[in-house]
Amino acid sequence: MHEQDRNRRMPGRQPDFMTMDSNGDMRGTMSYRYLLPVGWAVILLLLSSIPSEEMPDLLKNLFSLDKLMHVLAFAILGSLSVRSFGRDLGYCWIIWILSVVYGVMLELWQGLIPGRVPSFYDGLANALGAAFGVLFWMLLSYRKAAGPLRRGWPYQSR
Repeated sequence: MHEQDRNRRMPGRQPDFMTMDSNGDMRGTMSYRYLLPVGWAVILLLLSSIPSEEMPDLLKNLFSLDKLMHVLAFAILGSLSVRSFGRDLGYCWIIWILSVVYGVMLELWQGLIPGRVPSFYDGLANALGAAFGVLFWMLLSYRKAAGPLRRGWPYQSR
């Protein structure tokens, strides 16, 4: 019996466009899986578009940890992207490259915003954060595929 037939015949099951494959990746015919990373990218664009004089005090205090915020924001983007698009090594490289390009574009965009200045080190923090996010989901998926950790030497029973 095909997956779609099972979804139609079994009450309480999710429709095909909301199912997940064995790796936990969202798969199906509709593109709802793209909403989280695209939505986060839009949020990053909106935050990057706030002129510095109009930025709320809370954000100014948070941005005192500027590089850490860049790493965290792009780690979330990388994680959401790998979770949504796939965990194959080829996808992960593409996701990381696109995240780096997006981070550079956001830095260049900030040069057009009054009171904001593009920074090479912010772009570097974006790339590092995207790498952390992608690696997190890659390692998590390989960990799931390998099963529970087995105790090896020196814990082996003889």
